[in-house]
Amino acid sequence: ASDEITWVDRDVEYLTEKRMERARLLLQKGEMKINAVASAVGYNDSKYFSLIFKRINGMSPTEYQNIYGKGEVKG
Repeated sequence: ASDEITWVDRDVEYLTEKRMERARLLLQKGEMKINAVASAVGYNDSKYFSLIFKRINGMSPTEYQNIYGKGEVKG
């Protein structure tokens, strides 16, 4: 059973990292609002997305977009 938990944990971790990679790219483009980015990468709850994003990237999606984004859409 512990092997299954480890496998599931790795699978979730991989999926989360892939979602965050895509989110960072979308935020860098700066063309989408945070809730649209959250939805585009598979999160129905933008607040939960923001929590996970901050935990992994060390800053909120809004902060990330303000620093690295190229577009005009913020928030």
